[in-house]
Amino acid sequence: NDTNKLILDKNGALLTNAERDQVKEKYVVSLEEQLQKEREKSAQNNHELEMLKCKFEHLSEDKKSLEMQVEQMTESLQMRDDSVNLVNEKLTETRSKLMKENDKSRKS
Repeated sequence: NDTNKLILDKNGALLTNAERDQVKEKYVVSLEEQLQKEREKSAQNNHELEMLKCKFEHLSEDKKSLEMQVEQMTESLQMRDDSVNLVNEKLTETRSKLMKENDKSRKS
């Protein structure tokens, strides 16, 4: 235990009990101040962690929302593709009929 060791001043002389108590008190105060700083740091870190957790939750929600939008847009584009394909098929059929009719009218 460090507090039971002999405490010497800068010149190597033994300190009186009062002086020793003063040194111990300063040491205790110093440790308490360090502890307080560490607690404040810890509180700040915990606060930052909570803020990051909230940010992460919001980003997760945003991601889900964007994924749903992409899915809806993909479905919408697929429906448009299907519609365009149907129109193309109808146009192809109509053009083919018109060409046949045109050929018939030329022959006659």
